[in-house]
Amino acid sequence: MVDGVSINAARSVAMDAPPGQRALDGVAPVLILKDGKPWAAAGFFAGGLQPAALQVLVNLMDYDLAPSDAIYAPRFGHVIDYRSLKMELDARIPDEWVNALAKKGYRFHKPESVSTYVDTGDAMVIRLDPVTGERSGSATEKLNFPVAVAE
Repeated sequence: MVDGVSINAARSVAMDAPPGQRALDGVAPVLILKDGKPWAAAGFFAGGLQPAALQVLVNLMDYDLAPSDAIYAPRFGHVIDYRSLKMELDARIPDEWVNALAKKGYRFHKPESVSTYVDTGDAMVIRLDPVTGERSGSATEKLNFPVAVAE
């Protein structure tokens, strides 16, 4: 939702709105506190922002992955066909997982090649180590800018 307007990731949204009109684009800024202190900050973009946010944050918090590992782990994308609940899928997801889920009625669009872009959401994460104070960060390559980790 942006200002109460639903963003439907199953269809494209014009990003060149004329003056005076808001171009709808999903953005999910996240600040994570641990024991009441800042632990990580993250931002998620693109059509797959909700599944990206969930999967990256689970990787970061539950599996204690580094920001780059949390971002670049294989991910499920967003629903691309709401009638059949067909979902985009990262080509790196093992075929045995896809086949097992297909037996339960789930449908996926999985590209043949890992070089084929699938919108599983863009992300950037900065994490602060509560013990050492060391900061580490990463962003999806498609964003094409470095994550600055200031002292």
